[in-house]
Amino acid sequence: MRGDERPKILIVDDQRANLVALRRLLESHDADVVEAESGNAALALAIDHDLALALIDVNMPVMDGYEVVELMRGEPRTRTVPVMFLTAAYADETHRLHGYEVGAVDYIEKPIEPLILHTKVRTFLDLYSHRQQLQRATEALADQALRESEQNFRLAMSAGQTVAFRLDRDFRYTWVHPNKLGIDPAALIGWTPDHVFEAETSTRLLALYRTVWTTGQPQRRDVTVRSRSRSHDQHFDLIVEPVLDRQGRVEALACAAYEITDRVLAQQSAERARAEAERANDAKTRFLAAASHDLRQPIQAQRLLLHLLVRKVADAAILPVLETMGEALDSTERMLGKLMEFAALESGKVTVSPLTFRLDEMVRRIADEVTPEARKAGLKLRVRVFPCLTATDPVLLERILRNLVSNSIRYTSIGGVLIALRRRQDRVVLAVYDTGSGIPDDMQSAIFEEFRQLGNPERDRAKGMGLGLAIVIRTAELLGLRLGLRSRAGRGSVFSVDLPHLNETGLAGHPLEPDPSGVPAQGSILLVEDDWLQAKALAAILEDAGFEVVSVPDAGKALQVVEPPGPELILSDYRLPEGVSGLTMIRMLRKLLGRVVPAILITGDTQAAIAEDAAREGCAIVHKPYLPRDLIDVINRHLETAAEPRSAPSSAGGDRRGDR
Repeated sequence: MRGDERPKILIVDDQRANLVALRRLLESHDADVVEAESGNAALALAIDHDLALALIDVNMPVMDGYEVVELMRGEPRTRTVPVMFLTAAYADETHRLHGYEVGAVDYIEKPIEPLILHTKVRTFLDLYSHRQQLQRATEALADQALRESEQNFRLAMSAGQTVAFRLDRDFRYTWVHPNKLGIDPAALIGWTPDHVFEAETSTRLLALYRTVWTTGQPQRRDVTVRSRSRSHDQHFDLIVEPVLDRQGRVEALACAAYEITDRVLAQQSAERARAEAERANDAKTRFLAAASHDLRQPIQAQRLLLHLLVRKVADAAILPVLETMGEALDSTERMLGKLMEFAALESGKVTVSPLTFRLDEMVRRIADEVTPEARKAGLKLRVRVFPCLTATDPVLLERILRNLVSNSIRYTSIGGVLIALRRRQDRVVLAVYDTGSGIPDDMQSAIFEEFRQLGNPERDRAKGMGLGLAIVIRTAELLGLRLGLRSRAGRGSVFSVDLPHLNETGLAGHPLEPDPSGVPAQGSILLVEDDWLQAKALAAILEDAGFEVVSVPDAGKALQVVEPPGPELILSDYRLPEGVSGLTMIRMLRKLLGRVVPAILITGDTQAAIAEDAAREGCAIVHKPYLPRDLIDVINRHLETAAEPRSAPSSAGGDRRGDR
C-alpha cells in the first residue's frame, strides 16, 4: 500500500439494509468500505483489494460466512486478512468456537453495539496501519541495502577486470556493467553483438549464445574478441548462464566476462620465447654437428698421414718429432671430444637407450684400455669386481666411468687408482678411488662446474679443460643416477655411481669372460669417402694392413662399381655429396646385392639420432678423429662376426649376412 492509500474494510451481508447500517457505523473511521451481498462476491472483492479488515455475516444463502472464511484462508492474498463474524442466529458457544476454528478473530452478536464495534474496528485498523508502516520501513531498508550492494558490486566490477551483461531472446543487451570495450554501457542497451564486434568475433559469440539458449546448459570458454572501437584483440574468460522462467524455459542469458588479455599476452610471449629458444637450440645443435664434422675432418686427415709417415720414415732422428706431432693431435682430439660431448649434453639432444649388460665386463675393459695411461703416470691401476648385471645406457655410463678414471689419474701423483663394485641389497655401487690430492670441502660442489679445475692455474692442457666432471654430473642426471663424492684434502677421493643390481640368475646369457678372438680376418672393402685426402690416406693404411680396397667418392659411383657378390665390408663416411647419407647408400647397396653386407660408418657427428639409425641397420660407428689401429680392430671384429657359422635360419630366406 502506498502512503496516500486508505485502508479498506470489506462488509458482507445478504441483507441490503444491514450493509447500509454497517456503512453508516463505519463512516467515522478513516477507511474505505467495500460491500458484498454474497459469499462469491465477497471472495472476488477480497482478491481484488488489499483489505485491512472483513466483517462477514454468518447466516447467508448459497455460501455461509464460515465457508467464505475457509476459502479466504486458502488464498495467499487473503490468508492473513482479519475477519470478524456478525450474527444474530448463531450466538451460542458452539458456533462461536466454530468461527474461531475456521479463522475468525472475533465474533459479534446482533444487534451490534456501536461502541464495541468502533473500538474493535479501530484496533484492527491501527494494527493494519502499524503493519503497513513496518512493511514500508522494511522495504526501504531492503531497497537501501540493495542499492548499496549494487553500488559495491558496480565499484568492484569497475575496479576489476570483469564485465557483466544480460541478453534477451534476440541477443540484445538489456543491461551492461561496466564496459571494457571503450563504449558507454548505456549506449549498448538494445544493441546486438553485430553492432559491437567485428564480423568474425560476432559470429563466434552468437553461435555460443545460441548453444546456451537451445540447450539450456551453461558454457564457459576463453574467447578472443575484436570490437569495432578497438584496433587490437582482447581476451576474456566468458561465462554464459541461462535465466529460466517459472516453466523452466530460457527467458534471458546472464553473462560475465573476466578480461585475461594480460595473462594471454604473457603466455604468448613465453611461448614465442620458448619457440625461439628451441629454434636457437636446434640451430646450435646443427652448428655443433657441422663444426664437429668439419673440425674432425682435418684432424683425421693429419692422423692418417702421420700414421703413414711413421711407417715409412727411416730416419730415427725424425721419429721424436713425429711423436710430438702425435701428442699434439691427441691433445687437440681430446679437447674437441670434450667440447662436443659437453655441447651435446647441453643441447638436450642426447637420447637414453637403456640395456641390460655385464657391468663387471665394462669395468675390466675400460681398466685394460687406461692401464697404459696409468703406467705412464707412474700409478698402479687395480680392479675389484664380481659378476654383475645392471640396466642403464651402457654408452653413457661408460662415458661417466672413463671421465672419472681419467680425472683420478690426472690428479694423482703417487699411489694408484682402484675401480671397484660394492653390493648394496638390490643396488650396486660403482666407485673410483684414488690417492690423489683430494678436494677441500668448500670446493666439492665447484668442481662439477664447467671449466673449473683445481691445482691448474697455469691452464696446462695436459690436465684437461675442466669439462670431465661437468660431463659426469650432467650425464648422471640424464640417466637418473645418484652421483656420490667423498674426499679429504691430501688423502684422496672416492667418486661413486649408484646403479640397479639385477638378479644374478640372468648371468647365464652373459658369460664372465668373452670368447677369445681368432686370427684377424682379411677381405675386400668398399671405401666411400668424398674427401680425396682422407680417402687416399685411409686406402693406403687399409691396403698396408692387408685389405683389398676399392675407393669411390660418392653413392652414385658406389652403385656403379659394385657387382655381386660385392665387397665383404662397406666402410663409408656418413656425409656424402648430393645430400645422400652413408646410411642411405648402405641400404641401397644391400638391396642391390640381396644380402646384409657388414658396414661401418665413419662420422664426426655426435648426434644420438645418427647412432640410433645406425643401430637399427646393424651398422657400427667410428667417430672421427680415430686411431688407424682402432679402425682396423673394428673392421676385423665385423669381418670375424660375419664369417662365424650360424644356427639354422628360421626360413629359407633368413639372415644372409654370412653369405659370400
